[in-house]
Amino acid sequence: MEETNKILTEAENPASEDPFIPVKFNKETRNLTVSEASCLSQKGLKYDAISPQWEKLKLFARQENMSTAQFLDALEKERTQRKTEELTRQCGGNSDMAKRIMELEGVKEEVIRGEKDFKEYFPHKSTDSLPSEVLDRVKENNSNLLDEYLRYKARNENVKRAEEKQLRENLLSSVGSQKDSGISRTEESREFIRGIWNS
Repeated sequence: MEETNKILTEAENPASEDPFIPVKFNKETRNLTVSEASCLSQKGLKYDAISPQWEKLKLFARQENMSTAQFLDALEKERTQRKTEELTRQCGGNSDMAKRIMELEGVKEEVIRGEKDFKEYFPHKSTDSLPSEVLDRVKENNSNLLDEYLRYKARNENVKRAEEKQLRENLLSSVGSQKDSGISRTEESREFIRGIWNS
């Protein structure tokens, strides 16, 4: 819910008005917008939760004289190899059939990242009904579905507010017709109009 409020707050303040925040990291200073800094700080807060697992993973990798990336790649290869051997056995030794099954299962296992979080906040909304823009951003940025959906809503809200603001400005600045445009009048303007009609 906090993240929802943060993103909706961003919607109230268009990105063009974002001030820059200098952030120093790896002996380099970068100027970030408030929205960029917010996103990065959220990621940083998640580090506390995953830190013990990360340290354990680094320990396992060191014990095998590998980097963490190499260790994860080795685990993935080993897992794939075991699964392939098991499927080949189940397919009566037909390795081509086993590989095809693996490909089909890979497609089936490809779950949208963050779908569980999304369902928690939007239980009645189907991922099939989401705009393709949201799903594309999840894939392109390898980001969370809930985050991208909230950003999508915030962008749309920004556009809607900008359009409403422009419409109000246009109504106030135009000469207008002789017909009532529906703009609320002040007490002074009502008195003025009454004075004209009564004279």
